[in-house]
Amino acid sequence: MRWVSALSERPSLEAAVKEVVEIAQDALRASPDLGLVFISSAFSSEYSRLMPLLQEHLNLPMLIGCGAGGVIGMNSDYQAEEIEGEPALSLTLAHLPDVAIHPFHLSADDLPDLDSSPDQGDFLIRNLIGVDPKAGAIAIGDRVRPGQRIQFHLRDSRTSAEDLELLIERYQRQASSFPQGVTNAGALMFSCLGRGEGLYGEPNFDSRLFRRYFNIPLSGFFCNGEIGPVRDTTFLHGYTSVFGICRQKNY
Repeated sequence: MRWVSALSERPSLEAAVKEVVEIAQDALRASPDLGLVFISSAFSSEYSRLMPLLQEHLNLPMLIGCGAGGVIGMNSDYQAEEIEGEPALSLTLAHLPDVAIHPFHLSADDLPDLDSSPDQGDFLIRNLIGVDPKAGAIAIGDRVRPGQRIQFHLRDSRTSAEDLELLIERYQRQASSFPQGVTNAGALMFSCLGRGEGLYGEPNFDSRLFRRYFNIPLSGFFCNGEIGPVRDTTFLHGYTSVFGICRQKNY
């Protein structure tokens, strides 16, 4: 299993697509089975051009992604970066031998209304993908205009940072009990729009903290609701960062 991520901050969409494809393909050195693309809302007027441009440079069987208020990816120095409010494009390519991938799309009409039990939504997703714990996010699409600022106010940002570090440390301890031969290949990060530089006063806080513990490719986006498990149940969260880690089992 191979997993690579590339990030471009070029203001031209053509140049950004070309850059991330070249970097990712060169690093993967295998045929990609899955592509994940996250594009900044600064490019919202050009969203319709993204797929044709990618298809010109990239040949792979499955490509999914979304627009976002900010995107996360690996820069040319192999450091994770969170680009907020600026043009950016993040591309992840994964070589996944013997892995079955089943993409699906849910519209708002497919989901339970706000008066329904959360169990109804969880049951729907569980039936579609066949697993209980899930990780993901609610994409904001192009509803955020370039230059628009969205702010949330938390009572204590230090607690949020400490909780994240404790969570990552807990995962590391759990990982030590994984069966021998299981390795981490790559990860996705889904971070609330209320986090990032506006919360911490510095860029790349959550992604750099994650990479301090896990030296694997990381990509993702800033979102309007984060989906992740607490123990064996999946919840919709707010003001959080959710990480999904792809692990390989070596037989």
